[in-house]
Amino acid sequence: MHVPPITTVPETAVWDVVASRQLRAATRDEHLASEAALDLASLTTPAALAAVLRGWLSVWQAVAMSAQEPSACSTARAELLGPAAQALDWLAVDVAELDAVAGHGGRRSGHQARATGTTATSGGDDSGGFAELLAVPSCSWGVAYVLGGSRLGGGVLAPMLSRAISLPDAIGTSFLRSVGTDPGRDWVAFRRRLDSVKLDQEQLISTIDAARWTFERVGAQIAARSREHPGVTS
Repeated sequence: MHVPPITTVPETAVWDVVASRQLRAATRDEHLASEAALDLASLTTPAALAAVLRGWLSVWQAVAMSAQEPSACSTARAELLGPAAQALDWLAVDVAELDAVAGHGGRRSGHQARATGTTATSGGDDSGGFAELLAVPSCSWGVAYVLGGSRLGGGVLAPMLSRAISLPDAIGTSFLRSVGTDPGRDWVAFRRRLDSVKLDQEQLISTIDAARWTFERVGAQIAARSREHPGVTS
């Protein structure tokens, strides 16, 4: 993806209500499209849900790697390193639990699952694209906007999927539920930080483009993982 060059920010530039609405409007269609692409009716087995979570895992692995690169800006480190580590722990545990329920091996801890290759990243490596985005502050805000906002939707999907798959004790849904945290409160805090950022029009475009690209990559990774599992329709 081409990232527009950052220009000098005028003293009067602010991320005002209009700019914030512009970002929400620009990403709404992509959000709805990604939900439509995920056929919830097909997620009727633990293995099918595990395939979807592996798609999310691929995205968060790429984000974590990119946010640790020397080229990563301070915004990327501040907004994405902590959430990435947390998401990776949740996802590794979820995938291990779902694999165990599906009969693909014994139950393992999240760290064991990561170390033994449960989280293989076939279906495309996004680390280069995220590394490019996370080197730019305005683009980093776009990536963080999408990944942070997705936690709100996960809380709605988790109980639906638990019922559809008949998962006991919320097994395999710690990532979707953001277990042990308050996604709503975290989102409000994130929006306050975002609203305080001064961006000119060119930087706003970069933020929106980065958000759209992130939506596309999440959808692509989920689709790739789902195709790898014969019980999931794309």
